[in-house]
Amino acid sequence: MITVPHDIEQIDRRGAMPLPVVTEGNKETSGTYALFARSFADEKPVTEPKHMEFLVDKQGYIRARWLPAENDAWRKIDLLLKQVELLRNEKPRAPAPDDHVH
Repeated sequence: MITVPHDIEQIDRRGAMPLPVVTEGNKETSGTYALFARSFADEKPVTEPKHMEFLVDKQGYIRARWLPAENDAWRKIDLLLKQVELLRNEKPRAPAPDDHVH
């Protein structure tokens, strides 16, 4: 688990964080993940979500997403840990191709 803050100064004001914090490229990274904040319930773009959580597999694919505004499922740590265990036991897939060709 890692933390990717959009505004690094917020982390500085809070003091020590229990998770590793991305400090270089954090705005670009959080901006990219914000693209995945759109909901099926409300399809208009979310410009600056305050909090999002993603479950990303070993190959870097987003496998799950939680937005506190949608529901409280992201607070159910037992469900998250079960999903993490499923991913941990998943057999590796072939890597993505180097070239993208149509």
